[in-house]
Amino acid sequence: MSTSVPKSSQDFIGKFLSKWRNRRVAKEIKPPFLDIACGENILVRNVAGGIGIDVINYGNTNLLVRNFYEIPFKKQTFQTVTIVASLNYFEYPKKVILECERVLRTGGNLILTSLNPFIGRLWHLFREPWAKHPGFSSKQLEVFICRSRLLLTKKSKFMFGMNSLYIFTKL
Repeated sequence: MSTSVPKSSQDFIGKFLSKWRNRRVAKEIKPPFLDIACGENILVRNVAGGIGIDVINYGNTNLLVRNFYEIPFKKQTFQTVTIVASLNYFEYPKKVILECERVLRTGGNLILTSLNPFIGRLWHLFREPWAKHPGFSSKQLEVFICRSRLLLTKKSKFMFGMNSLYIFTKL
């Protein structure tokens, strides 16, 4: 089942940026992995050992879920959990990150990408007014994980500084 919900990654610019982000994240994945808000499920199609979940089926989703903060997997199921360019659309991003911690194995990684908040404000003004947040800085993300067993172990900018890749390791 597919949907007619607008998704900016379906046009030329969106597809180009989506492929760029997913190629960057794919280099860091260790299976088995879970891709949250998988969209067209690009990571799972290109990296073995993954499951893509979403709240909307854009055509290739492995599993539809009601939300991302109560996902149907046991504790410590995955070596990697990814959230690619999606955390800013979630109503409760902190709850989602805590759920990621729950399903991650000890020593596993949460990999996420986020727009620079300044760029995100402009981007969402013109392309995605439904976004809940403009993006997140590393300081904002660290507030989300302050009571978790996640530690920021890697941060790098890409896409000419418009996006950042964050890797949090579960202690």
